[in-house]
Amino acid sequence: MNKAYTLFNLFLSFILAKNPHGYPVKANLKASQRITAEINDGDDDPESGSANESKLSGEESSSYAPSEDDDDLRVTAERGNYAIKEKLQREKPQWVRPLVIANNNEGAADVDDNTLMDINQLPMHGSRSRRSSTSSGGAPLSTSPGVSDEDDDKVIEPEHGPRITSAKSHREKAVEAERPCFKDSETQKGLTPTPNNTGNRSGEPSQAAYVHGRKLQHKRRETIHDAVEGELKWPAQTRLAYVSVNKINKKDQSATIQCILTREIIDFTVDFSFAQAIYRADDRIFYQQKLAIDAARQLGYEEAALRLQEDLHYAKVMIDVGETRLGIIRGRMKKTAAGLTPVVFHLEEGACERRVARLLLDCQFVYPGDVEKSLDFKNPFDITIITAVLAAHFFNGPNSIASQHRQHLKSSIPEKPHEKEIPEAMLAMACAAIALALLDWDSGRYMPARDFNIAYAKRVYGLAIGIMHYIKEKSVNMYHRVMHKVYGNVW
Repeated sequence: MNKAYTLFNLFLSFILAKNPHGYPVKANLKASQRITAEINDGDDDPESGSANESKLSGEESSSYAPSEDDDDLRVTAERGNYAIKEKLQREKPQWVRPLVIANNNEGAADVDDNTLMDINQLPMHGSRSRRSSTSSGGAPLSTSPGVSDEDDDKVIEPEHGPRITSAKSHREKAVEAERPCFKDSETQKGLTPTPNNTGNRSGEPSQAAYVHGRKLQHKRRETIHDAVEGELKWPAQTRLAYVSVNKINKKDQSATIQCILTREIIDFTVDFSFAQAIYRADDRIFYQQKLAIDAARQLGYEEAALRLQEDLHYAKVMIDVGETRLGIIRGRMKKTAAGLTPVVFHLEEGACERRVARLLLDCQFVYPGDVEKSLDFKNPFDITIITAVLAAHFFNGPNSIASQHRQHLKSSIPEKPHEKEIPEAMLAMACAAIALALLDWDSGRYMPARDFNIAYAKRVYGLAIGIMHYIKEKSVNMYHRVMHKVYGNVW
């Protein structure tokens, strides 16, 4: 029995010496105590213990003397797993990314950057202690050195704690920050419609305008009944009779409105012929609205003039009547030019594409001569087709525009008031009509456009005005000579 006791103690010493990783040896110590007690209890001879003790001498007794290694082992046994944790903390590689704790009640997108999990809170898969055997979602492990080993005897039940999710990279955070989103107040609160009275003459809400700039339904289209009901809110003298929502006929209106429209058409035509034949898109409504207001005031209809000034929809409907008449004049001018273009410019089917391109380049068709040979740049606008177009639409008898509004024909030289000049608007509009007629031949064959190309006409109109202003800046006398010669050709 003494021999067995000696062998067991030698084995225990060997185990304690071969424990480099600091695993807990407390269980082994307790086991050795239990075995020693069993050996002592099994020996009936009370003297056997003393005899055995007396035999332990020399090298055997010296092996059980306390040493520094035994103290280190004892400290390691008391500290338990904390030495391993500290070693992992010191040897943590640089590539280990911090983990982010996200609550189960919150989404992964609501992670707080400040709640970073320490490396000591990770589960110890290599350890066999009760602490490391808990679930990874349990409470964080304590690393305080003041905790005794008695805590190992306590049973730690797993808790439903926060789950661990991987942290987002800087790129992912930047992408998420740049992703458009709505505020909580906008997404949580319902949209409430607010009445919008803009564009409604009746003063009643006709559509629902929604907050945050989002419209949940389409705007209801105004009908003829809405237009009729809207007219009832205004004085009877200013009311219109609609044939559609935005269109009226002159003959269907009251006597007052018919007088205003007649005067408006005359003023529009005069402005078209002597002032501005083609307006800029942004300026047309403003200038024509002013002409309509002046027409109503000249006739003494102040209520209509006031409504033309305040009600933009009403003004646009009234203006459209005069603008339609101007569109008819433009179309007729192009039709006249289209009949003269192939004869004057010697256009032939299938062999005129290059010639037409040269004529349209920088308005070279306004100069006399052959565009493929030589042109007379000293006498611009002195060609038969310009004279024919002007004479057919502005100087065509005693009832023509030029005859009825002769007071608008003036001279740029005060010393020669009797030498009238052709108005710039008339001449530039004639050039635009001729250019549109030439444009129908730009493919080498006659292919007339169905609509009046107002955009191209506006461009040619501006080029023609530019030629006139260039001549005037260079020499006023030359300008007067050119414009008076064109006037003399048509009168």
